[in-house]
Amino acid sequence: MPTEMREIAFRETEFFSAVRDYRLRRGEPLPNGSVLGIDFDEDDSDLTAHIRIGKDEGSEVTDIALQTESIAAALIFFCINHKIPLPAHAAKSVKKLNGNIVLVININMLNYNSKNFGAKMPTLAAPPGADGRSLN
Repeated sequence: MPTEMREIAFRETEFFSAVRDYRLRRGEPLPNGSVLGIDFDEDDSDLTAHIRIGKDEGSEVTDIALQTESIAAALIFFCINHKIPLPAHAAKSVKKLNGNIVLVININMLNYNSKNFGAKMPTLAAPPGADGRSLN
């Protein structure tokens, strides 16, 4: 059975907005200040984001590290808030691609169809003559 794959790419500004809103919702707001940069470390299957925030007064810099799960949760939350449809039963992961952060959605059609297709099919009456009897 085929697998459908979708990718939703987020620019750095959208990524930061997603993280800010997600952390605020969790009661863990980012520190006040200016974003100095966002760096990403990527190894085999993990992506870590480092957001550097500088205080507006002084030279203090705070580094906020986000692991893969938090990055994915922030992007999913962003999609929900912006009404970007995401299938609930799909596997989701994140990666860095061409300067963007990408939310990857994999839908295994075998599982998707067995859960949803039958529920969407209306029950239809058999057409005349379908039982083998003559219509005359």
